[in-house]
Amino acid sequence: MTETLRESLLGKGRGATERAAVADWVGREILPHEGELRAWLQRRVVARADVEDIVQECYCQLAQLTDVAHIVLPRAYLFTIARHLAERQRKRARVVRIEPLNEWDDDRCDPEEPSPERIAVARQELGRVDLLRKSGEFP
Repeated sequence: MTETLRESLLGKGRGATERAAVADWVGREILPHEGELRAWLQRRVVARADVEDIVQECYCQLAQLTDVAHIVLPRAYLFTIARHLAERQRKRARVVRIEPLNEWDDDRCDPEEPSPERIAVARQELGRVDLLRKSGEFP
């Protein structure tokens, strides 16, 4: 990467040196573990798109760091970020959307078709009429 391109990506002025140090650290300490991270996520996460999203979100969180001196085990740090993101994604996937009854499609409920309860009541009434006919009490 040329120095001009590097400066345009990292910015100039105050903070550019810190961002460059973090970018170098990510390239040196995190990037080598990306393949292993993807394989680990594919074993834990169902959809391939979710794996891609989690990996990209890991890089976004790493890019927000201003200093990496506190990170002793970079691989463990990366996998911890990914695990937390996967858990958050799994919790969001469990949320069930509840629609009000009035927003149902017309295909789901046919107003001309009697309800199961109405059918059961009608069968009971027919059974009573048949009994009355057999007993002679009903013309």
